[in-house]
Amino acid sequence: MEVIAANHIGMRVLGLSAVANGATGGPDQQVDTVETVAAGAAISGRKIEAMLRELFPTFRSHKS
Repeated sequence: MEVIAANHIGMRVLGLSAVANGATGGPDQQVDTVETVAAGAAISGRKIEAMLRELFPTFRSHKS
């Protein structure tokens, strides 16, 4: 809803999404473990961060 509102007032919006599990929907699909999903999320996060750093050179990630 925020994206619709932002677009309505003329803001440009970039949306990103990541799939962290291997759900294929195929007949041989197996249930992912929490560890597998967490590993997929970590990989996706690093890829998204690298992409954002390239798009926005001054982008700084928050490391806790």
